[in-house]
Amino acid sequence: MAAVKFKIFDKLLFLVNEPWRYKVAYGGRGGYKSWTFSIALIALCMSKKIRVLCCREIQKSILDSVYQLLVDRIDALGVTDEFDITNNKIQNKKTGSKIIFDGLRDANLDIKSKENIDICWVEEAENLSAKSFDDLYPTIRKEGSEIWFSFNTTDEDAFIYEYFITNPPPDAKVVKTYWWENTELSETLKKAALQCKLRDPEGYKHIWEGEPSKTGLRVYPHFNDKVHLKTVPFEFLVENGNFFVGMDPHKTAYPATLFGCKVPTNSSKTEFDYFIYNEYPTKADLHSRLYYEVRKTAKCSLTQKQLTGMFHVLETTCLHDQNKNVKVITRACDPYFAKGVGGSDWSSDTQGLVQEWARPENGGLIWTLPERNILSVQRNTVNELMKYNDEIPVSAINRPSLYIFPHCENLITSMKLHRDSSEKDTEDEKHKDFSDALRILMSVMHYTPYRETKKKPVYQMAALPMNNSIFTRQTVSMN
Repeated sequence: MAAVKFKIFDKLLFLVNEPWRYKVAYGGRGGYKSWTFSIALIALCMSKKIRVLCCREIQKSILDSVYQLLVDRIDALGVTDEFDITNNKIQNKKTGSKIIFDGLRDANLDIKSKENIDICWVEEAENLSAKSFDDLYPTIRKEGSEIWFSFNTTDEDAFIYEYFITNPPPDAKVVKTYWWENTELSETLKKAALQCKLRDPEGYKHIWEGEPSKTGLRVYPHFNDKVHLKTVPFEFLVENGNFFVGMDPHKTAYPATLFGCKVPTNSSKTEFDYFIYNEYPTKADLHSRLYYEVRKTAKCSLTQKQLTGMFHVLETTCLHDQNKNVKVITRACDPYFAKGVGGSDWSSDTQGLVQEWARPENGGLIWTLPERNILSVQRNTVNELMKYNDEIPVSAINRPSLYIFPHCENLITSMKLHRDSSEKDTEDEKHKDFSDALRILMSVMHYTPYRETKKKPVYQMAALPMNNSIFTRQTVSMN
């Protein structure tokens, strides 16, 4: 038999000749992703013995899988005689390689059948849920095993886009493909792409070039995780800063809560840095889920007293640090809270909630309600504090004034993905909770005058390039 020629586009050659835990190809229509993935798998199955799982988020039958695509490619390559093709699997006669198929949601395969998988290909991964991914990646556990993802871009807050495109992990190889690179693209599809470009330029960018769909303008367009995610020692905050808490309560779910610190950056205490150093609830509180993923079902079963105790701990500690006797200057609560609608363990409105929490038996925490006219402009405040010149290197003289500790994952997600709706004069609800908590926090943190807490040396900014820690300690005598 003559040698088989497998045509694999250069951009995707890494599928067959580079070892990566995750191999990802994404883009728009006509980008040769599925076509090349199928050829690469066939070539590997013919060269050595491997076990392959092809799956999608939902597969009600074999017709929903890439089964037919693989069968068609095998036929087009002229190697049908080298495979046993049944109605639910494909096996190479010479190498013994086997390709099986399954859905990820309500999967029929048991865990043991997946343990020995060499390659898992998740097609149409734009539909992949965080839960399915969390179930999948520890199951494909064989040494040297790989998980492949191919998908057309939907929007920025799709799980697959956020995980592999917005912040790709170091063990992932990610490429974007385009229709004009596809030398196998039919003339019909070429004409369709060009016509779409003329008729609907924005739609063309999404459909054919794989740009994420725009559901509205970003609420925090200046946010950059390489600039605004910073950590400083908690001792530094205790010695120099004023502490604040901002809470966006809910009638039944966990209250989205942020903990911030305001630190002077000059000796006259007229300029400040703002650090968001902690949040509640965390992913651990929500069973490894982010708040936006469970916001409608994350019911809070804690009593008022239990929540107060939780806040006391979070106010006075950071991560697993010991108690630092932090004194919170002001705690701010949303003045718009669900008036007239009560839950089983919550008061019927914000004022009632504030009164409840002030009771000694509930911990005696004092909360204030920011004025609405101040609260309404805090998006602008946040955006002003986050500004820096992104055309020159970040340094002590070109830097923002607002930073977020990297473990505040709920807030970071909101900063990246919260948008105003493009269809109506409202904001996108999905990512608003911690965004609102930030506005509530800033309404008191930014406008409350700085109070001297201790006669400690002032930590001043060094005129040096930014790195993991934005401060150097310089002792300055105090009067």
